[in-house]
Amino acid sequence: MAEAAARAARRSAAPRSGREPAGQAVLTEYFAIGDSLVAFVMRPESDHPEVVELPIGRRRVAALVHDSVVAPGPDDRPLGAAEEWARAAGALVEPALRFSRPGEVLWFVGHDVLHLLPLHAAPLPGGEWLLDRNPVCYAPSATVMRHCRSKVRGHGRGALVVGDPGGNLPHAGEEARAVGSVLGTVPLIGARADREKVLAHLEREDPALLHFACHGYFDATDPMSSGIELGAGDGARLTVRDLLTVRLHSDLVTLSACRTGLHRLAPGDELIGLSRALLHAGARAAVLTLWNVSDFSTRLLMERFYTALRTAAVPPEPTAPHRSPAEALREAQLYVKSLTAQAVIDGIDEELARTTDDPERQLTALRARARMQLAAGDPAQALTSHQAALDLLTALPHPADPSLAARLSEQAALLRVRARVRARAAPDYGRCPFAHPYHWAPFVLHGDWS
Repeated sequence: MAEAAARAARRSAAPRSGREPAGQAVLTEYFAIGDSLVAFVMRPESDHPEVVELPIGRRRVAALVHDSVVAPGPDDRPLGAAEEWARAAGALVEPALRFSRPGEVLWFVGHDVLHLLPLHAAPLPGGEWLLDRNPVCYAPSATVMRHCRSKVRGHGRGALVVGDPGGNLPHAGEEARAVGSVLGTVPLIGARADREKVLAHLEREDPALLHFACHGYFDATDPMSSGIELGAGDGARLTVRDLLTVRLHSDLVTLSACRTGLHRLAPGDELIGLSRALLHAGARAAVLTLWNVSDFSTRLLMERFYTALRTAAVPPEPTAPHRSPAEALREAQLYVKSLTAQAVIDGIDEELARTTDDPERQLTALRARARMQLAAGDPAQALTSHQAALDLLTALPHPADPSLAARLSEQAALLRVRARVRARAAPDYGRCPFAHPYHWAPFVLHGDWS
C-alpha cells in the first residue's frame, strides 16, 4: 500500500506533456488497521514515504466524526467540541506539519472515517489553524488524484452558474449573480435553473466551470440518490446516479450547497457520493461541503473564491483561473473568517445603493444588515434595519408570504426587548461574525489542486 501511494504521488507531482510544470504538494495518506491509525507522508522529491503511527485510535476519531461533523446536536455547531477536536486534529496533522513547510500545498488522502474530517481546520499553537499555514486539498485516493491531474485543462468552454432554483434561498441567488459577473456569464436563477435545462446546458455547452448555489441533499441509506435540488417536487434533483451518466470536461465544479461532500463507504474504502461521481464524470476538481452551511457567509466566501480565481490575462479570459483552486479557496476562507461586522455592513450598504429598483433584493439585504448589526451587539440599529425590511413587504411585486410577515414581526418584537436590555452596552463592530469554523471549514477541495 505504501509503495502504491509513493508511485501515485510521484506521478501526480510530475509535469504532464504540453502543460506548464504544476505546483507540487506534500502527500499525507492515512490507513486504519483495526483501531490503529498510520500516516504515510511523502514529499515530491522523496523516493519513499515516511511512516508514522498516530497516537490516536480509529474508534476515537469515528466518535469525533459522528458527534462533531456528521450529526452534531440540534443546538451545536459542527466542531463545537473545541478541546476534543483540537486534540484529535492536532494528532492527525502533526506528521504533515513535520515534513512540510509553510505555504506548501498539503494533500490529504483519508481512509475510512477520516475522509469526513476538515483537517484544514486543525488548530495550531499560537491561535492559528492549519489553513493559516498551508493550502489544503483532498482526494479519495492517490490513484484518483493521479487520474484528475492527468487530464488536459481547457477542453470545456465557458461557465454555467446556477442559483436558488427553488426560489427560497435569496442569498444563493445573489451568490449566483456575483459569481456570474466574475466569470462573465449570465446565471440561471430561479425557475430558469430546472433540472432539464441544466442537463441540456451541460450536454450542449460542456462548460469548463460549473457553480451551483442551491439546496443539497445527502441520503445515507441510498447515496446514489444524493444530489442537489434544482427546483421543487419529485424529479427535480440532480443525483449521483445522474452524474455517472454525464461526461464532463470541467476544470472545476463547485457545489455550494449543504452536505455535498458527504458519502457512504463501500467495501475497499470506495466512496459513494457526489465527490467520486463528479471526478468519475470527468471534472478535474470539485469544491464540496461537509455540513449544512449558512447561505449568507457562503455567498461571501464564494464571491471571494471566484475573484481569486479570475484571470489577469489581457484581454480578459474570465473562465481561465490564474490562481490554483487550492490557493483561491484558502484565500476565500481566510477572508471570510477575518471579516468584521462593519466590513460586511459596508458591503451590504453598497448593495442597497445598487438595488433601489428591486424591493426583493433590498429586503434580502436589509435582513442581512440587521443580522450583522445584531452580531455586533447593536440591537437598536438591527431593529431599524428590520423595520425597514418590514416596511418593504408592501412594495413587493407579489403579495408577501404571510408566514414571512409573521416571522419578521416576531423578530422585530424580540429586537425591541433586546434593545432595551442593552441600551447602555457599547456595540463592537470590529467583531468577526464568521470566525467560527462552522462558516468556513466545511468547504473542501477534492481533486487537482493546481
